[in-house]
Amino acid sequence: MVVKHTLTVVTSRLFLKDALSGVLWTIFFHRLIGNIKPSTREFQNVTYPVALDFPDLDEIFTQRIETILGYFNKVQMEHNKHSFETKKQFTITCTMNVNFSEIKQSARKSNWFINSLKGHQEEESVLWESWELNVACTINSTDSQNTTTSNFREVLREVVELNDKFKDHIPPITTIDASPFRFDIEVQNPLGNR
Repeated sequence: MVVKHTLTVVTSRLFLKDALSGVLWTIFFHRLIGNIKPSTREFQNVTYPVALDFPDLDEIFTQRIETILGYFNKVQMEHNKHSFETKKQFTITCTMNVNFSEIKQSARKSNWFINSLKGHQEEESVLWESWELNVACTINSTDSQNTTTSNFREVLREVVELNDKFKDHIPPITTIDASPFRFDIEVQNPLGNR
């Protein structure tokens, strides 16, 4: 059974990187199992958890967030080309999906005799949890800091509550790795709402 969570992250372009990084770290912190070095970071006076042993996660988060920023740059440039009111507030949206899966060993079915002689098994990725982050980035907003801060606080609270409420779907842990599950972070193209 795949458990799906949907969250809406509302931020201004100025705070997008920090807000999304905080949300991603909060999701991942609750999915890292094992011996980790916990720490905290702060964004807009809101503290969120991080794991110091995973510098690669920061790099992956930054890459995906930069992808979103690149999309938003293109949409904003198009908006400015076709609008006489370049200072008018508008919102650009996109979706980021964070998927967790477990790796199961399964014998290949196409040639069972050869596989049984070789003991050959293939890995199969089985999705067990999905987080859909609907990102709404306001451009030229006059109240961006207050909106971002209150939304950030609310989204982190939702992540913690959902992680606490839904635990039965987490597959058995078969490794001592701190990150025993495969994950994937996908970004879908944004839609500009003018």
